[in-house]
Amino acid sequence: MYIRAALLIVLSLPLYASAQSYTAGNLKGRKLWLRETLNNNRKVYVRAGGQEAYYIHNVSRLFPVRKAEPVTVTDVGQKPEFTEVAYTSQHLGKGKIRIYGASSNDLFDGAIRSAFAPTSEEALPALILNKRTGVVHYEGSNLAYPVDTPTYYL
Repeated sequence: MYIRAALLIVLSLPLYASAQSYTAGNLKGRKLWLRETLNNNRKVYVRAGGQEAYYIHNVSRLFPVRKAEPVTVTDVGQKPEFTEVAYTSQHLGKGKIRIYGASSNDLFDGAIRSAFAPTSEEALPALILNKRTGVVHYEGSNLAYPVDTPTYYL
């Protein structure tokens, strides 16, 4: 009973409550936490504002990420097809993600927040709750869910 009540309270809190949105212009030099990857799939789909994008982890010592890792964003490069975010870890070296299809600021912000967290406390894997079906799964597991499905931490 108490566990269910606590779960309902936690699921009512929106994910990514941080007030500042991330853009390609304000990422360089930021210290963030690279979220752990929940499967060995390098491609992760992200949905925000009724649109879909995806990002791809490059092959490095930082992938797959077994636990959240502190990183510093070293460069953000924009090309017509994708935006590349390069980062370094003090322990595991350099890595990159390429974000494809982030045609809006909301979608880019959603992709960055899916891959990174501002603090270690917020670096827990995000959960997707589909209120219509009651199905809960980890973001990044690439299970299909409707675009309007809210995203929450657990």
